[in-house]
Parts: sequence; C-alpha cells; structure tokens
Amino acid sequence: MKLKKMIVFIVGIFLIGFCLMLYFGFEGNPVSYFIVNHVSKDYVEEKYPGYHVENSTYSFKDGYYYVVVSLENSKDIYFSIIYDGLGKMLTDNYESSKEGNWNTFRRLDEEYRKRVDEVLMADDFSLKQDNIQYGSIVSINDTGWSFDFGINEQELIVDKEYDLKDIGKQGGAIIFYYEDEDISIENISYHILTLKEYLDENDVSFYALNFVLEDPTNIDNNVY
Repeated sequence: MKLKKMIVFIVGIFLIGFCLMLYFGFEGNPVSYFIVNHVSKDYVEEKYPGYHVENSTYSFKDGYYYVVVSLENSKDIYFSIIYDGLGKMLTDNYESSKEGNWNTFRRLDEEYRKRVDEVLMADDFSLKQDNIQYGSIVSINDTGWSFDFGINEQELIVDKEYDLKDIGKQGGAIIFYYEDEDISIENISYHILTLKEYLDENDVSFYALNFVLEDPTNIDNNVY
C-alpha cells in the first residue's frame, strides 16, 4: 500500500511539473517576469529619463520577454527592449524605432482600419457579410509592394493629428470580398457603386479598391 501511494505521489508530482512546464512555456514564468520588470525599470531610469516602462510580456515563439517603453504624453514615441529569462538584455531598439516615423504611420493605419471597420460593420450597411472587408493605409516606402501610391513615412510628423479623410485619399486601400452568384458586369458595378456611395456618406475616403466578387457555388467564377 505504501509503495502504491508513493507511485501515485510521484506520478502526481510529475504531472504537475509537466503542466507547469507547458504553462511557463506559453505564458512565461513569474520569476523571470519579476527579474525583467526590475532590471528594465532601472535601465530605463538611468538611460532614458522621462520614459515610462510598461510591464513585460512573454512571447512563446522565441521564449523572450518584451518590455514596451513609451514617452509620457506621446502617442508615437515608444520602443521595446528584449530580455531573456535571466534578465539579460538582448536588444534595445530605441534607435530603430525612430527611423522612418514608423510608429506614426502605424498609428494612422490602426486609426484608419478602426474607422473603416466601424462603417463596414454598421447595421445599415447593405453589403455587410462575414467575409474579408477592411481598410488599410499603404506605405509608399514599402518596397515589398509595387503600388504607385501611398503615404511617405519619412514626411510624417511625430504625434501630429492628421485628418483620416486626407490620409485615406493619399494611401487608403479598401479590401472587399463579397459573395453573390450573379457575377455579371452589371451586378459587380452595382455593388462597387453601392460601396463607394456608402463610404462617401460616412466620410471614408480611399485611393484604391480591391474588390473581389465570389460565386459561392463555383470558385472558378470568382471575379477580381
């Protein structure tokens, strides 16, 4: 009986340890969180006075801890510091975060996406579907695309409030997938004009529209 209890106890300890190992592997461990939060605050107070340190987050993809550091009263000035589980700093991307005004561009893209989502998900939108329907701001500096339009990140001013309608006219792209068995030119034109008029009514501008009409009965009939 004692041997049986001991075996059950050992198996239980093993299972608990295994579960904790899995949990820490996906969520990080509290000891490392404590160490990283402590060393990052000391580091920032010494090197970047006036900046605010947020608590660290863990990425199970690489096993590192990320600390976001932001300048108080600024929307666009922030960067991250990466640590390992022992509190050793691996990367401080303060310098790279300032290059190209990427944070400002990212803010505008997020604001534009949010505004387009609000409009396309409204109850009075006749073309609303559970499909790919969203808006994005294109960067003309992104060499991975062959667009001949977009926002020049280098010309953006940090923390400046921009008019989303003007930003949309310069670099807004609406990606819109819609299902309809009628793939005639007349029906496609009707849907595109309906979408355009609705966006105009809600003060959402864009430079380009990527419209895809999908035939739910035959994928070979899809029109791009």
